[in-house]
Amino acid sequence: MRTKFSFGILGFGNMGKALGTAAAAESSRKIQVYDTRASVLKPLRTHPKLKRQFRVCGSAAELFTHAEAVVLAVKPQDLRAVLRAESGCILERKPLLISIAAGIPLSLFTRELPGVRVVRAMPNLPAQVRNSVTFLCAGRHARKKDMECARRLFSAAGEVWVMRESLLDSVTAVSGSGPGYVFYFMHCMYEEAVRMGMTRAQARRTVLETFLGAGRLAKASGTQFDRLVAQVASPKGTTEAAFAEFRKGKLKDTIQRGIRRAAARAAELSRVYTKERA
Repeated sequence: MRTKFSFGILGFGNMGKALGTAAAAESSRKIQVYDTRASVLKPLRTHPKLKRQFRVCGSAAELFTHAEAVVLAVKPQDLRAVLRAESGCILERKPLLISIAAGIPLSLFTRELPGVRVVRAMPNLPAQVRNSVTFLCAGRHARKKDMECARRLFSAAGEVWVMRESLLDSVTAVSGSGPGYVFYFMHCMYEEAVRMGMTRAQARRTVLETFLGAGRLAKASGTQFDRLVAQVASPKGTTEAAFAEFRKGKLKDTIQRGIRRAAARAAELSRVYTKERA
């Protein structure tokens, strides 16, 4: 069902654009957008289809004035400056704020914007193809209908889950950063395929289809991942030979250490803002 809710997006980079495109397909009203980069906004002003879907605001204040819910898709290091610069307008209009800034805790909003409704979200990059996983948690003043509003927005880009904020660092490490791990493994396979004689086009297509097929099979089968591994890695076979090398290099330990380090880094970023005082 198409919603009449007025969404706004502050920051139209990769994630902002992905969410905006998904929201535009579900909304009967134009998506309000503002970004400091004129080059990012130009297509929204000139492309016939995009002009029908988006309305470019002249300032952040204008965006907060006209939108009932605003997705904060600016860089985490820039977010507090934006909140302070626009605090007057935000406190007057009181739109729902939906933050996708990694590592920025809800406590920052409580300090900077007392009483404002906030939902914190952690989507991932496959939102660009409407296949993301997004995790939501509610701020102190967020209401049930605010969470439903956020759920509606992110559902247009993929699956949505609700969880405690204390778990978002783990989510960031597994889901938020996860596509990067997959791309890295794909790149390693691609490089080796080319080294063994495939053309670049063949290698790229082979790796892509292998990952797509494996993902679809894992989802459709509902089988545990370790059992799927066993189905492919038959004794004394080629896959088992590869796994012998992976075990020798302690690949599993390396991957799991990397994920734990990513989670620790997310926690470090959160603590900076949790401990700071205005």
